[in-house]
Amino acid sequence: MLAAEAYVNQFLEIHLTGAEADAADRLPTFEKFMMGPRLADGTDLFDRGAEPAGTLKKLLNQRTPLVHPKLAPPKSQGPTYTPLEAAEFIVAVANAAITLIANSDPRPKLDLAIVAVQETPDYFLDYGRRATEGLPDPDGPPSPDLVLEILTRMTEKEMEEAEEGRAD
Repeated sequence: MLAAEAYVNQFLEIHLTGAEADAADRLPTFEKFMMGPRLADGTDLFDRGAEPAGTLKKLLNQRTPLVHPKLAPPKSQGPTYTPLEAAEFIVAVANAAITLIANSDPRPKLDLAIVAVQETPDYFLDYGRRATEGLPDPDGPPSPDLVLEILTRMTEKEMEEAEEGRAD
């Protein structure tokens, strides 16, 4: 949720100044995704009825209970999510971030974690599905660092392609 807010705020900082920037900063976060690009250059980057907007809306609606948890019995601690739902949130934020970055001029630096998720969303969603069906054994091997694993695979693939190019 914080990453989603950070990316849309960065997009608005790149594109808006003065009174427009101040007005956009006061918008609810989801409206920043919907209206910010229109304010910036008249384009609609996100459709309210499509992804990643639907999942972002679900995530951003949980802002208050996520950011301001209450001391209460566990039943009323706020929302709980399955690993699959958490993976869906991560993929939606990555897709939104890549869209915002691709439509920014100048383009901000890419975050390799966002690239890894955006390039292999099914890997994250599959892991979320498996973890939802049954969490790993706490005495078993540790869960993988999914981003590091994807970046390693991407690097290995690039190295193989480079080797094939030299062989030709």
